[in-house]
Amino acid sequence: SLLWAERAVTLAQTQEDLDVINRALMCMAWGLRSAGRGYEAAILMRAAAESTLASPSESVVARAGARTRLGYALNEEDPRESLRLSLLAHEDYDRLGIEERKIMCRAEVIEHALDLGDWEIAAQQLDLAERDAQVATGLPLGAWTTFASLGIELERAKWLAHTGHTDDAQALLRNHEVPSVEAVGFVESGMATWQLKARSTCDLVAGEFAAACAGAVRGLSFGHTLNEPGLMWNLLLSATGLRDAETLRAAVERANGLSGRINRLRRRVGRAALGALDGEHDAESSFAAVLDLWVAAELPLDHAFSTWAALRTLPRESWPLAHVERARSFCEGMGAVAL
Repeated sequence: SLLWAERAVTLAQTQEDLDVINRALMCMAWGLRSAGRGYEAAILMRAAAESTLASPSESVVARAGARTRLGYALNEEDPRESLRLSLLAHEDYDRLGIEERKIMCRAEVIEHALDLGDWEIAAQQLDLAERDAQVATGLPLGAWTTFASLGIELERAKWLAHTGHTDDAQALLRNHEVPSVEAVGFVESGMATWQLKARSTCDLVAGEFAAACAGAVRGLSFGHTLNEPGLMWNLLLSATGLRDAETLRAAVERANGLSGRINRLRRRVGRAALGALDGEHDAESSFAAVLDLWVAAELPLDHAFSTWAALRTLPRESWPLAHVERARSFCEGMGAVAL
């Protein structure tokens, strides 16, 4: 795919059209990401999107698309900015009446908001998604609309699981069969890994750690997709839940290939949990340091999961009680019954 992307960039430059060139660069970025070169991909995605946004001659549609692409590039470095950009792009598409892209943006907004712990936004968008679904029934559905509609259902299942409605979450998930790893198309692998990420999240918060671990491993078998970081996080947490040092060690090793601040912090959680299981003397301080960083980053859901990982692996006398209270307060305020 990289060879084709390079040809596309070369041809695009002959058109002297900035939007065409930036779209070709985005194709090249996806090729880099699929090859496991996430750091280079993020740089290229960001440059292409920022170039479009900086051009006063670009259309509203092109700028909305650039915001979406920039959101992808920033998600593992600054997820709050990704959420803001997705909201802006959704507003643009809503104003222009471009339903298919609007539905896709709504799915991204819901996913970002849930993963960030901004559940007020998530709840509002899930309610509005019902209206979007009714509008979409009158559309000639393309692959992206189908993809987005599935994504909204998967995020609704995560919401239900987090709020203690495990049976309802599982009922939603049973409506969809996960494709095999041989379904290697971009859209198909995206659908499959989104499903497996949602399923493993639901299993994780329900305490079904073995199932969560198996789902995450299956999702990671699809390669370097956009859902790889979330699947890796679920694998790190479910291995921690199982107190399985071997699986956790392998997960930490694989996670070393992921770029971005969020992935770096998650790796530190995995290493701290592994140190605790191995009886290392500095495990307590390692957990304290990374929990402080989650607080500074204002990412309360990741902080809560990481605090749980500390409780799962550290001896009781070493529990980070101030962080436990902070995480409990967040969970109670958000109605995160399961966690």
